[in-house]
Amino acid sequence: PEVREEENFERFLKGLEKDRLVVFCDEDAPVSNPVEALAKLGNNQAGLAVIVGPEGGFTDQERALVAAHERCVCVSLGPRILRADTAAVAALAMLGISCNQLKARDQLNKGVQAFTAAQYPEAVERFKTAVELDPGFSAARLYLATAYMQQYIPGADSPENNKMATAAFDNFKKVLETE
Repeated sequence: PEVREEENFERFLKGLEKDRLVVFCDEDAPVSNPVEALAKLGNNQAGLAVIVGPEGGFTDQERALVAAHERCVCVSLGPRILRADTAAVAALAMLGISCNQLKARDQLNKGVQAFTAAQYPEAVERFKTAVELDPGFSAARLYLATAYMQQYIPGADSPENNKMATAAFDNFKKVLETE
């Protein structure tokens, strides 16, 4: 990521590309779940600019300047007012979580495509990656279990077949434990 030197706020905003997503961290933002808000935006971001405020917060004029940007999401970093340096770290952590969730959803979508095309080994790898990126993503784990189950052949006693059955069972069990 690029960390820029201090510059005039209005000039900075006007210099941003129109398709760049601006994540505006503001204590007065109405969004209570920033990770969810960012996940709804999808994976097609041309770039990203994170703006955290000065000590004392943003002025109404600064808020209006940011809101005028075509691609802006205003998020709160929680109920407490953070120091600017702490807010920057919190914002980057939040974005890291969001990025992993977006990547997990992308892997799930690619896994579903492979599953639909009966490419079960590829689907398994995609679903495993989705679960690794977002361990609480129960839909990905359910698909993973189902993809293993699709490869199991009842009555065929081989190490590979038994491995598929065990993997399906273990993942179905994990889904039930979290639901």
